[in-house]
Amino acid sequence: MALSAKLVRSAAIVLGTSASLLLGVFSQNAQAQRTRDMPQGLSLEAALSVALSGNPNVLLSLTQVEVAQGVAQQQHGPFDLALNAQGGSTRNIQPLREAERLNFLQGGYDLRYQISDTTIAQAGVTQLFINGVQANLVATYTNNADNTFPATGTLRQGSGTVAFQLRVPIMRNAGDVASAPLRAAEIESSATRGELEFTVAQALLNSALSYWDYLGKTQRLAISRANERRGEEQLDEIRKLIAADELPEAEANLAQASLNDRRSARIAAEQALLESRRALGRTLGMSAQATMSIGDLVDAFPPYANVAINTVLRKEELTLRALELRSDLAALRQHREAAQILRDAARKNERPQLDLVLGATQNGLTEGASPGAIAPAFTRNFGPGYSANLIFQMPLGNNTARGLYRQQAAQADAQRIRISELGHSISNSIEISAYAVQRATEQLIEADAAVKTYAVSLENERTKRRLGLATLIDTLNIEDRYNNALLAAVQAHQNFAGSIARFRFETGTLLAREGDTYSARVSELLTPEVR
Repeated sequence: MALSAKLVRSAAIVLGTSASLLLGVFSQNAQAQRTRDMPQGLSLEAALSVALSGNPNVLLSLTQVEVAQGVAQQQHGPFDLALNAQGGSTRNIQPLREAERLNFLQGGYDLRYQISDTTIAQAGVTQLFINGVQANLVATYTNNADNTFPATGTLRQGSGTVAFQLRVPIMRNAGDVASAPLRAAEIESSATRGELEFTVAQALLNSALSYWDYLGKTQRLAISRANERRGEEQLDEIRKLIAADELPEAEANLAQASLNDRRSARIAAEQALLESRRALGRTLGMSAQATMSIGDLVDAFPPYANVAINTVLRKEELTLRALELRSDLAALRQHREAAQILRDAARKNERPQLDLVLGATQNGLTEGASPGAIAPAFTRNFGPGYSANLIFQMPLGNNTARGLYRQQAAQADAQRIRISELGHSISNSIEISAYAVQRATEQLIEADAAVKTYAVSLENERTKRRLGLATLIDTLNIEDRYNNALLAAVQAHQNFAGSIARFRFETGTLLAREGDTYSARVSELLTPEVR
């Protein structure tokens, strides 16, 4: 429950108000009246909505999600179907030896050089499968022409070859090892979504705390200003009494010193409010200009009357639920799963490499065809061929594979430790925050009671002073205590609101998610009651 408008007014006229008015400064009716009378400004729901789209930590976390998705997409690359093609033509001119020239002369061909023209065209596809098997299919066309062909009765040669090769890993890189980086990257990408969700929850928590802090600073400034006005009125009254020879002049010095203290407190409160507004704007991700336009807030502090504070009673149930709901813990579990995949793959790749390579070819030949006559080379005089090979490799020492396994195993262990520690932290934080809500409520009740009691005491002290039974310093001391009680009550209301926000955050109930859309459970921030 926020300080009421009546509280601020009573702080301004406390020296002349009645005891009954002072006793009612924290009534529920005054609380409702303040909410109705407050100018339209920034609501808690609007602030949290702005934070969801503008908080810099949320925006940075979104970039990390994009980075992780990019990494996962890259890991799909090795399994993409790869197309390749090439083609070209070469001419080779080779001088003939004297004996070769004589042979050609005997056949009626006067040749000094052997001129060879070769045209090659090649196209193929390569596919790496998820189980590590690699397949290649290549079609090659070659056309040869030579100026010595007429002397030997040879026609232009066109040949076509289709070769298929299948490489099957038997030990290293076999089975699910080849897909391990892809599977790990996809899980890591999913983990960043959980980290984003946790960052969003943190942003909502910080935004709520900043909202309540700004509200508290606003009310503290109002109290300080009212306290300063009371001091000014008191000093004016004393000066009038001094002028009428009813009080000694020394009374004015004490009142002036008290007024100076109050002005100093008001100046400090104004600066604190400015800094709190800046902090709120930065937390929400607002521009400097928009931050400066933040004025009065719409929402008041959550009320505590007639609320069942059952946070401690339900803490075990909430802890179990949080261990399932908390997105930061879920993200760590996914990081561990990804690390285990890479660790298991590294363990399997400590084995030697043994690959079975199977091949099949078909060769064709055509003679006398032009370089552009490709089809006949693959349809005439076709003959099959087959091959089978085993390839074995084992590095002595195997330090690369063993070192990689140690690295991946250590990372998996690190994730396991982080999960364990975060689980303990969540359990402890829920218990602490549950008790914090209960104790913040108890503190708030005592703070409000102190305000009411000091209000009565101040009125009594003023009466005693009028009767000559108390001095000015006695009245000022009680008034200072009353003012401090007002400030302490504001802090107690802020602590109560903040304890609810922290409790909701720790239990994982601050944020709602539908698909990729997040929203804040604003109603959960206005009551500590667990339903």
